[in-house]
Amino acid sequence: MSFQTYSFIKFLFCLLLGRLLGDQIGWSSHFYIPLIIGFLSLVLFYVHPNILSYRSRHWIGIIVSFLFVFIGIVTSPDRQKEVLSCDKPLIFSAVAKKVLKNSGGQQSVLFNCITVDSLRSQSFNAIAYFKCDIIGKRVLPGDKLIVNTRINPFKETGNPFSFEYSKYMASKGVFYSFYINKPNFIIVDSEYNYRRYFYKLREAAESRLKLLRLSPDEYAIISALLLGNKDHLDYDQKQAFSDSGAMHILAVSGLHLGVIFMLVTSVLGKITRSRLGVLKVIITVSILWLYASVSGLSPSIVRASIMLTIFLISKLVSNKYNVYHTLAIAAFIILVGNPYALFNVGFWLSFLAVGSIIYFFPLINALLYFRKPWNKLVWDIVSVSLAAQIGTILLGVFTFKFFPLWFLVSNILMLPILPVILLSALLIVLTPEGGFVADLFSGILKDGLWYINEITNYVSDLPNARFTLVQIGFYEMLVLYCILLSLVLWSNTKRLIYLNSCLLLLVLFMAFNIADYWQKGKRNLLVIANVKGSSLIFESDGKNGYVISNDTLEDRIINQVVNPIQLHEGLDSLIYVVSETEVLMPFETSDKRILRLNGECNNIASCLDRFKTDIVIITSKTPLSTIQHLTQLKNIQLIFDSSWSARGLRNIRKIKRNSTSYFAKDGAYVLVDQL
Repeated sequence: MSFQTYSFIKFLFCLLLGRLLGDQIGWSSHFYIPLIIGFLSLVLFYVHPNILSYRSRHWIGIIVSFLFVFIGIVTSPDRQKEVLSCDKPLIFSAVAKKVLKNSGGQQSVLFNCITVDSLRSQSFNAIAYFKCDIIGKRVLPGDKLIVNTRINPFKETGNPFSFEYSKYMASKGVFYSFYINKPNFIIVDSEYNYRRYFYKLREAAESRLKLLRLSPDEYAIISALLLGNKDHLDYDQKQAFSDSGAMHILAVSGLHLGVIFMLVTSVLGKITRSRLGVLKVIITVSILWLYASVSGLSPSIVRASIMLTIFLISKLVSNKYNVYHTLAIAAFIILVGNPYALFNVGFWLSFLAVGSIIYFFPLINALLYFRKPWNKLVWDIVSVSLAAQIGTILLGVFTFKFFPLWFLVSNILMLPILPVILLSALLIVLTPEGGFVADLFSGILKDGLWYINEITNYVSDLPNARFTLVQIGFYEMLVLYCILLSLVLWSNTKRLIYLNSCLLLLVLFMAFNIADYWQKGKRNLLVIANVKGSSLIFESDGKNGYVISNDTLEDRIINQVVNPIQLHEGLDSLIYVVSETEVLMPFETSDKRILRLNGECNNIASCLDRFKTDIVIITSKTPLSTIQHLTQLKNIQLIFDSSWSARGLRNIRKIKRNSTSYFAKDGAYVLVDQL
């Protein structure tokens, strides 16, 4: 593939560069000046094409490239800005955009809001949480409310190396949340938009699937597999699919759309260059986009829909189809339509997986040849799986902090039966209840879902299914991707510069790792974690970690808070200590002594003096009388851990405190002691 041949690939790189620059430096009205100049230059070149000679034609390419860079800067979303004052209730109109969760009589809905009680109206996106019986009905896309309540900005937990929900929502352009209760809202009206129509179609399909009387686990799987609705998957199910390397089958993507495409084309027949062929393409494309809209329009399904649409159009126009160019066009359209897609890890995983499959699958598949169909099928699955992992393994390990070691086993056992499950579910949803087709395929669907569930649980329980020994940081990931790209370019061009670049980057990667390993082994770490309603202290000495809490920690907290610290620090072991001791000395650094209070201490002054304490960690079991005494002391920092309730903290804030008091609710307290 010649890079110069496909313009959209160049435009895509320029747009990506502009978006990244805009995210880092922001933009102002001054950026419109080069945009206007570039646009006028293109108009001039079009009106007077002889202005530039053939030798100077590259100037047009340079101007167009800079034009797309500046378009990327100007259209880059603002992920940092918070424009609302959250210290008092606001009156605003709210139009439902998307139902995020609807289960157990509770909903969480994304609203587009506009303030109505200020001199200058402000628009913002926010997530509302409420019970359906408070509203009196289920909220659907298009419903409009007038709400009078306090807006809460999403706050970072501050837990080191952990997933931050606030950053995740900021990457989607959502900075706020609010709660709806009876006195603070009125329903105005409802507008019937396309989101409402597609949401009702999805509900109708889910209602049809519920009639099959599947088990909760099986229904959760088919709801996610067919409709992209993961609301019914519990924590253990998500963990099992993730550990087994089968999470990708629950992400509605090209595989799912391929089954739809196969079903439609089998009914309509072959597409030819005729009026009938045009009609077949219109029908097929309409059905594909209908399914994509019903399943939620995730980046993976949008990418697959765009690529299939271009493929079908090319069959009518010229029968020429370049998959690399089509992939670039799909990415370009998604980024123009949704600026926040650039910061969506699903967007990158989808395009990296497909791009890697396109390039590496033929190379891997050609290594072995099988005559028997079943052997060939297994080798094709292995080849596709390995090709996809080459492109996604680095981003996956960086983002999720583990690698599913047995992903090949999952793919070999699940992928052959997946089209059968999808086709059965589609036929059941599309045919009348109680009909011959529905009855015939319901048994196949139930058996298939049982099989998927059992295989997932089996593979996730295999030794080292969640492989965590290898960890990489952001810059290490970038260097490794550059090495991979250099190897690909060298293998295609045989130019020595790419091989030299690869070796230089490899040395740089090794230097990063050596420096990081040396630094981690030479430091102590203390973290007062921000975990709602819990007292959690993490300490390490560079080799071992100690986790101190009042109660036994849930697996969810261990996976989300404790394990990321252990993996980042490369600790050999973790020791869990459940302690309700009133006075505990958990940690001592080279220049700090830390004491934890977990109850009443009658002789607090002598205790602090005996230990020569610098920092006191205070749990919610400590009485106010002890805290009042502590606030009188100087040269001691008080840290109130996250076991305190909001009401308890309000009482604490009424007490006159020393200036060094810290509340873990505002963000985890982290102390790094470099030895």
